[in-house]
Amino acid sequence: MAGNWSGNSICQVKDSPCRDEQVVYHISKGSDPAHWKVAADKIVAGKAIDMGEGTFTYDQKTAQLRAEDQGRVWLFTVKGNTMSGTLTMPDKTIYRRVSLKKDD
Repeated sequence: MAGNWSGNSICQVKDSPCRDEQVVYHISKGSDPAHWKVAADKIVAGKAIDMGEGTFTYDQKTAQLRAEDQGRVWLFTVKGNTMSGTLTMPDKTIYRRVSLKKDD
């Protein structure tokens, strides 16, 4: 799973400050086998802009990465060299849908 994953982050709440983005996620091993570090960039005019990083928990049975912060939940399902996921807000609204492919 470690490596760079590129794709799209598409807003689901159209009347909001959210904007569709091209993204690159840099995934690396965390402190133990169940934890992974994810650093996210958005691409604007061909340049990477840092969007922050977080620690995700990986569940091998479901092949899912999950992180929760202030009630917001990032949840990704890994299938080979693709990953899809969502950002869900505290009120259970799906705010973003993300589709990624692992870079070669």
